[in-house]
Amino acid sequence: MSSQREPVFNMPPVITALLLLMGAVYCVMVLLPEELGSFLLLDWSFIPARFAAGLGLDPLASLQTALGQKLSTEDAVIIQFLTEEDTMRPWTLLSYALLHGSGLHLFLNCVWLAAFGSPLARRIGAERFLLLFGLCAIGGGLTHFALNWYDVSPLVGASAGIAGCMAAAALFMFQPGAGFSGLSFGKPTGHHPPALSLREAWQDQRVMWFLGTWLAINLLTGLFNPVPGGSEHIAWEAHIGGFVVGLMLFPLLDPVGRPR
Repeated sequence: MSSQREPVFNMPPVITALLLLMGAVYCVMVLLPEELGSFLLLDWSFIPARFAAGLGLDPLASLQTALGQKLSTEDAVIIQFLTEEDTMRPWTLLSYALLHGSGLHLFLNCVWLAAFGSPLARRIGAERFLLLFGLCAIGGGLTHFALNWYDVSPLVGASAGIAGCMAAAALFMFQPGAGFSGLSFGKPTGHHPPALSLREAWQDQRVMWFLGTWLAINLLTGLFNPVPGGSEHIAWEAHIGGFVVGLMLFPLLDPVGRPR
């Protein structure tokens, strides 16, 4: 009988590192003086209106049209401050994924990343995982921008990247022998069965139930915003954008061969 004990969690190093990085960024933001923390939030979060201004659009006029009324002087000054920058800050399409609005927001994202990111990282490797996660974050940010391009609210959170991980995992987690185990309890088997193609996934009821349930939850949370406290906006558009990117790009990055 072996005395060696298995760890409770068996997360790949890339997932552990990403969790630690997000936690460290949140702690720094909390511990910094309020003025400096606000500066970093504005500098590293994704603000659609600022991105739009960098593309030569006029978010101020469009926001006034959307609201159907004239903005207050204070609101107009804030919008002009955010949009009259000399750069659109393209890096914020990635950096926003490391920021979180609250401890609860960070905790929930860490749980979902550990659950769905771990089996995905084991399957495709650290480099491909980071590439897919980053592209899903960018896709989520651009989707949010396309539907809210005059919005001045900062977009933060890793949810779009995590949504892409969930979409990718849906293509192989129901396969026989996949050994998908939620938070990755126990020892990984190292066995990776072939993933479903997009056409096969469309015909698989389990995958369709998973995708449909996920989509319905995101639409409902976007409409009713059931966040404790009630003031935190859920960027459901970014979630869906990241999910679609993950679903489409995973077959291109999956190193596990399909049967002939």
